[in-house]
Amino acid sequence: MKFGKISNIESIDFSLPKEPAENSHIFNKTHKAKVYVGAPGWGRPDWIGKVYPKGTKAKDFLSVYSRVFNSIELNSTHYRTPTKGLVKQWYAESAKDFKFSPKVASSISHYGGLGKVGLVKDFAHAISHFEDKLGLTFLQLSENFTPARLGELKAFNSLWPKELPISIEFRHSDWFKDSKALDWLEENNISSIITDVAGRRDVLHMRLTNSKVIIRFVGNNLHKTDFDRMDMWAQKIREWFDKGMEEIYFFLHEPEETVAPEAADHIIKKLIELGIPNLERIKFVDSVARDQVSLI
Repeated sequence: MKFGKISNIESIDFSLPKEPAENSHIFNKTHKAKVYVGAPGWGRPDWIGKVYPKGTKAKDFLSVYSRVFNSIELNSTHYRTPTKGLVKQWYAESAKDFKFSPKVASSISHYGGLGKVGLVKDFAHAISHFEDKLGLTFLQLSENFTPARLGELKAFNSLWPKELPISIEFRHSDWFKDSKALDWLEENNISSIITDVAGRRDVLHMRLTNSKVIIRFVGNNLHKTDFDRMDMWAQKIREWFDKGMEEIYFFLHEPEETVAPEAADHIIKKLIELGIPNLERIKFVDSVARDQVSLI
């Protein structure tokens, strides 16, 4: 992910912002929270011999991926709305409790389609066939999409089926200059995506707008700060888990995605140590790889 990428990270303050008071009425102790950790895609031939067994064919990548990770930030749907048949195929090939979080097609999010009935309805209909494996769909707005265009967002919301959980990623800092936009998300039961990336600390926020959240974490190829930051997030996820979140998705991006499994294994290990249930360490083909990550 190129958004917020910078070459010199040594002077960056990676501390998390203070959590706003508005979060307090989001939590519900009756929720049995589930934590999901995933990467942006499964089509990684460079993972063969690392987390994909040697000899794994491309057609089997999803099946294997879904037994290594418990979720995915599904970026391929940003480039083309999938067919009903393809979604059903992905459903059949993936593990039982796996979750897909599809990214809304760019024809809708970036090229003027937010209020176009056909585009929005077709996309929503397609991803509805993920059925119980549908996680949080996410709408990523461009960096030049400002609060002046809130009307377009409202038009999209009026078309989006209320039964399909949706989340929004704001990339223009004006959305965070007051609470109005995030209040609107909460009023409409839309999840606010939290993006943690080195070069755009101005869009990092901690406001929860419903009981489900996506954290998009952009690392720096296993730089020491990646591990420090993931440790902070593990503590925050444990806190939100205890207070009563419903679903927490932690999606890992690295400039070189080949190291995403090592990053994922680190935060999963921390979460397990903090008592988060129903998580499993990343299954490396070579157990030495896991041991090396554990020593970082």
